[in-house]
Parts: sequence; structure tokens; C-alpha cells
Amino acid sequence: MDNLEFASQMLTLFESTAPDRIGSLRDALNVRDSRAIKTQAHGLKGVAAYLAAHGMHHLCDQIESSTPDADWDRTRDRIQQLEKELQRAMDYI
Repeated sequence: MDNLEFASQMLTLFESTAPDRIGSLRDALNVRDSRAIKTQAHGLKGVAAYLAAHGMHHLCDQIESSTPDADWDRTRDRIQQLEKELQRAMDYI
């Protein structure tokens, strides 16, 4: 497999899984499951970094490294911002 083929597969994987990951983040927020929030943010952060989606990477890092239990409203705001960044990335792809 060459680099172009690999990159194409990564983009396809991103397009098919990122919306579900953000949906899982919202679900975890709704039940206040900080561990699931951190897990989903971490997974999405890695893919965002690989694809140079810097805005998404930064927000995922903030979500993962913060303590959602301390401020659920801020976590909600960051997830909403993350949804906008995902849309920007999808529009670019």
C-alpha cells in the first residue's frame, strides 16, 4: 500500500467514524460519564492529529485533559465547538 492509498483510507475512516465518536461524546455528557468523555476525546484527538485537523485536535485535548465533573457546561460548549470543527473538516475533505 502506498502513502496516497493509506491517506485515502484514513480519510474514509475519519468520515465514517468521527460523527459517531462525537455522538458518543454527547451521549457520555448526557449521562455525565467523564471516563467515556475522556476515552472518546482521546481517540478522536489521535485521528485529528494525523489528519492535521488542528482545531479538532486542540478541542479534543482540552476535553480530555479537563475534568468534566468540575464544569459540565464548559465540556458541553467544547463538544459543540468540536461539532463545528468536524463540519469544517468534513467540508474540506
